[in-house]
Amino acid sequence: MKQSPLKMSTVPDVLGQMTITEDGVVIQSSGDLSNNEKMGKKFSNMAQTAIRVLAHDPELKNSNFRRLSIVWRDCAYVLTISNHKIFVVKRAFDPQEPTTTA
Repeated sequence: MKQSPLKMSTVPDVLGQMTITEDGVVIQSSGDLSNNEKMGKKFSNMAQTAIRVLAHDPELKNSNFRRLSIVWRDCAYVLTISNHKIFVVKRAFDPQEPTTTA
């Protein structure tokens, strides 16, 4: 039995999402990332760069890279690689001030 896909509209703070191929072709998108081919290419390039960087680190060379987070002032992009596709979610980001104890 096939599971129904997670509806991104039910996930809190999601501003947009896209699914892209490894070479940056947008398969589907919605929200802030809707029909944004340029961002699809950029996300693909970032994922490929992360994979190349890890390939040159002897300790991480054989690890399976799966997720990359890009955090900006007011939003975060989370890239997940699975089945030769890159899934991107843009979420609202509200950083908390660090708590200090006296």
